[in-house]
Amino acid sequence: MKVYIEYALAENFLLDGALLYLAQKTVRLPVGKARLFFAAACGAAFAVVFPFFKLAAGWAFAVRYLFGALLCLVAVRARSVKEYALAILFFYLYTFAFGGLLLGMYAFFDIDYDGAGGYFIAQAPLGAVLCGGLVFLLLVRRLFSALYRRYRRTKLLYRCRIALADGREIAGMGLLDTGNSLMRGDRPVCLLDPVLALELFGAPPPREDMESLRVHTATGDGELKIFPARIEIYSAAGKNIIENVYFALTPARLGRGYQIVLHPQLFKEVGRRVERTFAKDTGPVEKTRRR
Repeated sequence: MKVYIEYALAENFLLDGALLYLAQKTVRLPVGKARLFFAAACGAAFAVVFPFFKLAAGWAFAVRYLFGALLCLVAVRARSVKEYALAILFFYLYTFAFGGLLLGMYAFFDIDYDGAGGYFIAQAPLGAVLCGGLVFLLLVRRLFSALYRRYRRTKLLYRCRIALADGREIAGMGLLDTGNSLMRGDRPVCLLDPVLALELFGAPPPREDMESLRVHTATGDGELKIFPARIEIYSAAGKNIIENVYFALTPARLGRGYQIVLHPQLFKEVGRRVERTFAKDTGPVEKTRRR
């Protein structure tokens, strides 16, 4: 089996760079191009030189793992030992996953390879390996982008309870939406899912007795029926009670996982107003504002 050094250098440089890049993006660390380039170049040089040492399999695996950790230390610019450890862990995980992908590709296309000594040598076209690496990179990026979007949305979800003046109340999940700018005078307006509104009133909401609020959207102007109520917002730090919040009845269902769209002003009360409108300390409010 012949090994072309220039192909091996190019392949390992690109693959090591991609795996290091994925590890940093997964841990949400800044990617320094110069550090990443240098680490990938070191990894490529190591991959080409390493087979000539003829180490036993156990020592070969140990050296490769230690060198992989060293590559992460070179490429990563972290703020704590924990972030370095996570970057190294994900680099290992992605290396194993991509190695499994290559083995599956070799088996499917009946490509000969040698896996002894802690490294692979295969008669696979360089383009095929790089295409596999590109597909792996894109799939992992898309997966973690979706997971982080879901995580960010979950961080903005709060358990809430809405209470009318006559004592009727309902519980639901509220989503803090910084883009919600609806106001009725100086009071914020939240959006309420029609199904939750039906449960709150115990019947179709009395729209004829409600005020109308003019709204401007990308699709044109319109009106929403609004009513005042008290809202309780729960977080790990306690329960916040806010009086005289307005709720607008939406014509269509809201997103999955929440029934209320909260107004950002509910999380920006300051000074004496906080002491007057919030039943407990303002810890969760201030924490949300910093996000």
